[in-house]
Amino acid sequence: MTEQNSPTREERWTAALCHTAGLTVFFGLAVPLIVYLTQKERSPFLKAQALQALIFQVIALLVYWLVNAGLILLYFGAFIPMVIVSSAMGDQAGWIAVIFFLVIGLIIAFSLLFVVILVPAYFIFVLVAAWRSGKGNAFRYPIIGAFAQSK
Repeated sequence: MTEQNSPTREERWTAALCHTAGLTVFFGLAVPLIVYLTQKERSPFLKAQALQALIFQVIALLVYWLVNAGLILLYFGAFIPMVIVSSAMGDQAGWIAVIFFLVIGLIIAFSLLFVVILVPAYFIFVLVAAWRSGKGNAFRYPIIGAFAQSK
C-alpha cells in the first residue's frame, strides 16, 4: 500500500480476484489461499480481503455440503422405510403415502429455500465484495470481516 494508506491498482485487482474466484468451484478456495499466503506480509489490505474471501468460501462450501447431505438423508431416511412399511401393509398403507408426500413437500420446500434465498445471497455477497475491493474500499463480510481484520 502507498503512503496515503490506499491500496495500489494491483492490490485492488488481486483483492477483487480473491472474491470473484468464489464463482468457480476449485479456484474459489485456491486463489484466496495463495494470495493470503504470499501477500499477507506485503499488504494488510490483501491480507484482510484474501482471508475474508477464503473464510467465506469455506463456510459457503460447508453449508452447501450440509444442506445437500441433509436433503439426501431426509429423502432416503423417509423413502426407504415408507416403501418397506407400505409393502408390508399392502392395501392399508394409504397413510404412509400421505406421510411420504408431506416429507417430499418438506424436501421441496428446503430445496427452494436454498435455491431462492441462499444461492442468490451468496452470489450477491461475492459480487459486492469484488466490486468494493476492486474500487479500493475495504469490504467486510458480516461477522467474518471483524475476525479477518483482527488477524
